[in-house]
Order: sequence, then C-alpha cells, then structure tokens
Amino acid sequence: MLRTYIVNLIAFVLASSCLGLAADDSLTVRTQKWLNLVRELTPQVKESQQDYANAMSVAVLADSGKHAEARAPAMQEDGDKRWSRLTNVVMALVYKSDFENALLISREISDPKWKVRATHYVAIAFARQGNLERAESLIVDMVDDNYKDRVVSEICQYLSRNGKFDDAVAQSHRIKDPARKAETTKLINKPREVNPSPLDQLNGSLHDHIATLTAFSSDGSYDSAISAIVAAKAGDRAQAKKHLADCIGDTNALEIPPRKTTTLILASVALVELGESKVAGDIIEKLYERAGKDWSGVTTTFGRPILFSLLVRLDRRDAIDAILAKGKKNYEADPTDFSYPSTLQTLATSLVEEGRLTEVDSRLESLKTPDEKLFLVLGAITGAEYIRKSKQ
Repeated sequence: MLRTYIVNLIAFVLASSCLGLAADDSLTVRTQKWLNLVRELTPQVKESQQDYANAMSVAVLADSGKHAEARAPAMQEDGDKRWSRLTNVVMALVYKSDFENALLISREISDPKWKVRATHYVAIAFARQGNLERAESLIVDMVDDNYKDRVVSEICQYLSRNGKFDDAVAQSHRIKDPARKAETTKLINKPREVNPSPLDQLNGSLHDHIATLTAFSSDGSYDSAISAIVAAKAGDRAQAKKHLADCIGDTNALEIPPRKTTTLILASVALVELGESKVAGDIIEKLYERAGKDWSGVTTTFGRPILFSLLVRLDRRDAIDAILAKGKKNYEADPTDFSYPSTLQTLATSLVEEGRLTEVDSRLESLKTPDEKLFLVLGAITGAEYIRKSKQ
C-alpha cells in the first residue's frame, strides 16, 4: 500500500516531464541523455519497473507533442498494458491542457475499467478549469461512483474557490463515499480561511515531500515548522525565528518522540534557508545520536525524504553513503522493499535542484545494476522538472 502510494506520487510528478526541461544548456543536454538512458535501461529491469519507466517515457513523448510516438508502444501491447499506457498518454495530455486530444485517445480505450479512469482525468481537468458543463457531460453516464465522486469533488472545489459556497455545498451532496464527502466539505471551507496554508506557499520537491508527510498527519501538526521555512525562504528572518522558537523547544530530552523529531528536521530546513547550516547540522547530529547512530531510526517513513534532501543540502556525504549502503543491503535481501530505489530518486532529485549535476553523473557511474541506475535517472529527470517549473 505504501509503495503504491509513493510510486503513484512520483509518477504524477514524472508525468509532467518534457524534452525542453530547462534553459540551462548543461541541464538540457543531460536531461536528453537521461531520457535516452531510461529507454536503454528499461528492458533490463523487472517487469514492474519496466511499466513505471515506460509510463514516464510515454508521458515525455506525449507532453512534447509526439502523440503518435507516445501511442506506438501502447498499441504494440495487449490487454491491460495497452490500456494502461494509453491512459498515461491521456494523463500527460491533460497536464499539458490538450483536453481534446486527451479525449480522442481516451475513446480508443475499449476496456470499460480503463476507459472510465482515463475519461475521469479529463473531466477533472475541465472542472478545475471551470468548464463545468463539459465535466458534467463526461460523467453523466459514468457508472463507477468512485471516479464520479472525484470529479464532483473537483466541481465543488471550483465553485468554492469562486465564492459560490452554497452551490458547492449543494453539489457535495451528490458524493456517495462518506470519506470523500467529508474531505470535500473541508476543502469547500478552505477558501473562507483568512490565512492560506503555509504548505501552499512552498514549491519544488520540498513541497511534495511535506505534502506527503502532512497527508498522513493530524491537521496543523507541523504548521509552525513549515511557516518557519516559508518565512526563511522569503527572507523574513524575524518571523522565521519566531516560528522556530515555537517549534524547536528542548532538544536535550533523553527521548524525542517521532513527531518532535520530524518537527526538528523541518526546523533544520528553515535554519539552512537562514544560512545557519552549522546549527541545523548540530540538531541533525543530535537526532542521529539519539537514534543510536542509526539513520534509519532518525525519522518516520514519510519524513525520510525530507531528511535525505536536508542531508544533501548539508553535504553530509558520510550520512548519505551510510543510508544508501544499508538500503542496498536490505534491497538485495528483499527486492520488494522500495525504500532503497526511492532514496536513489530523492538523492538525484535533490542534487539536480541544488545544481550539482556533476555529482549526479559520478553517482550514476558508480552504480552497478540497471535498476539502481534507472531510479537515479528518474529522480534526476524529476529534479529537472522542478527547476523548469520554478522558472515559469
């Protein structure tokens, strides 16, 4: 379940990748090399990883306007693989706001299960855009309540964002799943809040890592630490320090509970943004010692990518190498353990975001197996996409 969630999250990010990823010639050249390497490595890895890499390649081709090339691999497959890959093309086109072509390709899908999935992505996009009539037309005959509920939820959120709260509430009564209805009600009320969520003010991999963390946490658990990061990034040192004072507290306790540990990791991110890397490094080292000098015990599963990205920024290569070595050993014993390839992705994404492209190249050369190389390259492409988005 966890692995599926993480893979889907990363795949969503990768679905937005394109060939013209950055103005930086060095990064553009490397990105093209990485894309070629994905195609070269994909046949050498196990089937589940092939599907993941192929989905990414299809998304890149579709997003760059090469629809025929994107469809070709799918049309060579049979059954679920064909429909899955055509659905990936639809997702890429939706991300690019090419809704009409997305609809045309969704109509090529004859399997009802995959057809409704592909169609609902287009309907969601119409709803987010405010074309509610088109969104409604796509779900009128949709028999899968799960997908229909998702679209109706997006319609409710659009109405709410545009001040039509009563209409949004009325539409929410159409949602059949109680959990989704409750979540939609919460989202409907969100635009009425005076202050935006601090998370909404972040971007890049940091935003996505924290979004994953908070999705599995109580509401507002880490708001002070996130607000400290936001203020630090904005150059508001006084406000950042105020939030840090609220969330750091005593770090000398004999035992630090998991939530406090994650709060301290987030606070350390803010300290790095303030230029206080030494203080941040001391906090992380103290957490490491409290965990019995075992990096795997420093944080929870959902906080681990944030910690790893922080270690990259602190240039703690000793810690990075120790985490990778242990992760590789576990992965060799249990190839279903996704933490090691996920960590390779996080490493490459963070290195690219930090502009450390030569280090990505050297890490890639040091890896031995096709699957290790594949996941590092996928992470590098993700980092390049974050940079492209930051320049828009």
